[in-house]
Amino acid sequence: MKNVLFITGLLLICVLHINGASAQSTFNAASVGHAAKAFSQQRLEAQRSAMWILGAWAGVSIASGIGLALQNNTVPLRYAGYQNIGWGAVNAALAGVALVGIANQLAALDAMSAGKESMFLLKELGEEQAFSKVLLINVGLDVGYMLVGSALMYGGRNGLNRGDEFFGSGLGVLVQGAFLLAFDIWQVVLSSRRVEAVEQTLYPLVSLLPAAPMSQLGLTMRVSF
Repeated sequence: MKNVLFITGLLLICVLHINGASAQSTFNAASVGHAAKAFSQQRLEAQRSAMWILGAWAGVSIASGIGLALQNNTVPLRYAGYQNIGWGAVNAALAGVALVGIANQLAALDAMSAGKESMFLLKELGEEQAFSKVLLINVGLDVGYMLVGSALMYGGRNGLNRGDEFFGSGLGVLVQGAFLLAFDIWQVVLSSRRVEAVEQTLYPLVSLLPAAPMSQLGLTMRVSF
């Protein structure tokens, strides 16, 4: 009789342990799913805000460029205006295309498949890391733009034919490059903070993730002590 009671008690403990583990797993999966959507929405909304800022700068560039291009008093300012119009048109096109893509991604967030929350969070980490790398490349390009603008300005004041035109064009390139440099550095800082937040969320959930996905997705995680 004692053996029967002991076995019955042991079975009851096992059932309670299994049910508790199942409930904890369900809770963790739900938490991961919520975190994944929250991080993804935060990233996309931040990118959307950035694109609106870029679009606004494009509008200012085009409007000021037209005004400068129409004046006939100063040749350098007229050619700076031409640069403003060209850069503004390119930035406006880039911002418009990006905003459409971001709107589509925001609309697709609700379609996340149930049971794949952990993989979705890993995907979000990969998206943010890739975005950070693109921004760093842009920072390098922005520095290059400023160097080219400075070189044109220097050449325009030191013996190049049509020096006023080169000086004005260089001024326009320098101004656009300076804005883009500040803009991209700001985005790098914000993106780095989002990457850190996703990593901090992933640390306690590593036990829920398959063994291979991080290496397959080309992800990296920084461990802080």
